[in-house]
Amino acid sequence: MFVLHYRKAMEKHFVYINPEHNNYRFYSLSIAPNLFNNYYVIRVWGRIGRKGRIHTIYCDTLSEATREFNHQVAKRIKRGYEEVHNKC
Repeated sequence: MFVLHYRKAMEKHFVYINPEHNNYRFYSLSIAPNLFNNYYVIRVWGRIGRKGRIHTIYCDTLSEATREFNHQVAKRIKRGYEEVHNKC
């Protein structure tokens, strides 16, 4: 039960679409725990329809990971990305 709630709360997906400049981009963020009670902020980005790039940011605590996660969300919104909500 905790895992399902945790996953839904700590994942966000964004898109940036600007046909005039041929920009069709996606950006995904999530927080994942590791086996040693630390956390990773996982960033995946690229062109829509492509594999994309992955970058992980190591964090010692959940609060540090949440702070980094929120910082990345704010940067994406500032750069014109729009959040995509799943219909599931």
